[in-house]
Amino acid sequence: MTIRQAPKTILTLLLFTCSFLLGTFPVGAIDSYLTVSRHNVNIRSAPTKKARVVASAQKGDRFKFIRQVGDWYEIRMFSGDYRYIYRKLGQITINNTGANLGEETIKKVYEEMVRAEARAQKEAAAKFPQDTDRSSRHKRFALDRYTLEVFHKYDITPASYEQIIGEAAERKVVHSE
Repeated sequence: MTIRQAPKTILTLLLFTCSFLLGTFPVGAIDSYLTVSRHNVNIRSAPTKKARVVASAQKGDRFKFIRQVGDWYEIRMFSGDYRYIYRKLGQITINNTGANLGEETIKKVYEEMVRAEARAQKEAAAKFPQDTDRSSRHKRFALDRYTLEVFHKYDITPASYEQIIGEAAERKVVHSE
């Protein structure tokens, strides 16, 4: 470390230490996760109780935490869209222990995720054949719901999504049907 870098490094360490002690981590500084604390928790499309329910989370589900929006926690779902869980129904944690999944399980989960995406696409196209915007939005809602069902079926936390995608790509898992 050079003398010019020292003040920046010290400032970064000081900010991190203060954030840690105060319990407020800057977004992106550390991977944070939302752990759901109750069964059948609504995951909504916007941070309001009137927003559409996209899916239902179960106690112990962990999602990648993005930020707090008022009384809501913002998470990123499988579709890449932001979704919301009421603050009193979850807890922010710092660590996410990756799932220890065998090759067969990864293959099965990945194949079911591919089927979930096809199901969401088919449902959206049938429901909104003439409206591509609504069809696309509905597909993302359905994709989040159906993919979460796959994770619940295999008792895998949703925070393991990226791990499964990465391992499936690394192992060149191909959907067989």
